[in-house]
Amino acid sequence: MASGTDDRSPKRLAWTILAIVTVVVAFGAVAAARESRQGPRLFAYGTSYLASDVVNEPGWRYIDQFNDALEPSEFHNFAKDGATVQQIAATVEATWRPQDGIVVIDALTNNLYQTRSDPAGAIAEAEPIFRSMLQRLGPLPSIIVVKQGRLSSHDYALFSNELSDATVDAWNAMVDRAVAGLTNVTVVDPNVGWDADAMIYNIHPTNAGEDHIAQMLFATADLPWRPPTNA
Repeated sequence: MASGTDDRSPKRLAWTILAIVTVVVAFGAVAAARESRQGPRLFAYGTSYLASDVVNEPGWRYIDQFNDALEPSEFHNFAKDGATVQQIAATVEATWRPQDGIVVIDALTNNLYQTRSDPAGAIAEAEPIFRSMLQRLGPLPSIIVVKQGRLSSHDYALFSNELSDATVDAWNAMVDRAVAGLTNVTVVDPNVGWDADAMIYNIHPTNAGEDHIAQMLFATADLPWRPPTNA
C-alpha cells in the first residue's frame, strides 16, 4: 500500500489549466495578427459616383476597387444617388463620430448641373457648408476629396451647353479653398490625365474613368494599382 498523500490529481489540474491558457493565448495571437493585417476603416460620402453608378459595369466603381485593394476592417458607404453638397453634409453630421480611418468624399456632380443657371451663387452657398463638413469629420481620419472631372462635349450638350469646363473648374476651385489649411485632407483631381470623351458619359465615369480615379486613390494610400477583380 502506498504511503503519503497522492498529489497526481492537483498536478493534472495544473497541467490542464496551463493547456487551456496556452490555447486561449494562441487564439488571441492569431486574432490579433489577423486584425493587424486588415486595413483601416473606410467611409464614403457623396453622390451616385460612390452609391450606385450606372454607366460602368458592376464592381468597376472606383470606390469598390479601392475597397478591394485596401481590405479595410470596416466599409461604410453613406453615399446617395442625387445627393448635393448640402445633403451630404447633413449625412456626415448625422452619422459621423470622431474616429480614425479613411473617408472618401465625392460631392460636386449634382450641384454642378442642378445650379447651372447661377453657378457663382451656388458655389458661394456651398463653400461654407463644404468646409464645415470637413471640420465636422475632424483631425483623426485621413480624408480624400475627389474633384469633379470635366464633362465630354456630349454631356455638355445634355444641358444645352449651359455648363462648360469653366463651370467645372469653378466648382473645383471651391474645393481648394474649402480644404485650405486642413492637413489631414488630400485632394484628388481626376482632370490630371483625364480624357473626357473616353472617361465620362451621361455625367458618370465609364470603366476607363473609374480605373483612372481608382489609380489616383491607390496612390494616396501607397497601394499598387490592380485591375478590377471582375475585369
